Amino acid sequence: MENTSSDNSISSKKRNSNTATVLYYLSFLPYFIPFCFAISGISFLTRIYGIVAATLAAVFMTVSGFFPICFIFQTAFGKRHFSDNKSLKLGTFIIVSLLIALIVCIEPISSSVNEIRLYKEPSRIYNYLKIHYGQATADSANIVFDHVSDHDPAIRYYKAYSPVLQVGSTFEVCSNPNLPRKYTDNLVELFLKANPEYTSECQRYMLEKHKLNDASFSMEGMIHSIDFKDYHHGSDYSVLFERTDFEFTTATIQITDIRFESIKNAVTTVMSNEYIRNDMLSGNSISIDIKNKDSKIAYAIIHGTLKPSSLRVRVYLEGNNSFDPDMDYTFTLPESNRS
Repeated sequence: MENTSSDNSISSKKRNSNTATVLYYLSFLPYFIPFCFAISGISFLTRIYGIVAATLAAVFMTVSGFFPICFIFQTAFGKRHFSDNKSLKLGTFIIVSLLIALIVCIEPISSSVNEIRLYKEPSRIYNYLKIHYGQATADSANIVFDHVSDHDPAIRYYKAYSPVLQVGSTFEVCSNPNLPRKYTDNLVELFLKANPEYTSECQRYMLEKHKLNDASFSMEGMIHSIDFKDYHHGSDYSVLFERTDFEFTTATIQITDIRFESIKNAVTTVMSNEYIRNDMLSGNSISIDIKNKDSKIAYAIIHGTLKPSSLRVRVYLEGNNSFDPDMDYTFTLPESNRS
């Protein structure tokens, strides 16, 4: 009986010792976090890489208490177990040596990784252009690195070619890792600048197509992207209307009086169009300017939703500069628009 109790006690101590040893080795993991930031970068006014990024991360880990807690635990554990555990000494020596080696090599490693990013960037930009403008635009882009930003070397600019622009012209693609949407470009902007009537003609086409050319209200929108396919500069651009991602963002409607009931009826008039309702159910939002004898008296904001039930409408009377609407209600969708 005594032997069993003694064996259990020894077994329990061994388990506790093994657990403490595992925790001891795991406590070194936070020391490697700054090296991860050195490679992936850290945003501090600009995007920073290398030893500076690692230093900033280390300062944060120290101030937040991660490093001090780990160090105190390691010191206490080492005082208790180092003297009679050669394998523990060897393991610690290997980890500390690795950390020192990383500190020495962190700058060249970070620079090498950034060179690899720079090398692979055109392929990522190719995929971005393919998604936004179609296969043909991406295939003809001939993407080349141009320059880095003066205030942030992590922001890089590339030149790309497109036949939708004049011969010899290029457009710019910006790679900015500080933004949620990493890539932006000015292809559509340059195309619209070269074809100043395109937006109004495309909008007129969309109004007719979706039966929005109602005498009671007017609509305006914006172009997000165009699938240019095999279009070339100087060709008939009307073939692009159907391939244009055009979003109606603002409606203007006239009412005869300024009662809230008339304002609600105006909103209902706009939302009576099936295309607009479906657009709202895609998550897009719309603003409705409400006028009386051409004087703006209010505006309504309808927030898009992905839930096929009802839409929230907020109405702000002219002169209301606060975030609190003068009227807040839900627009119930017709049954035919619910899935």
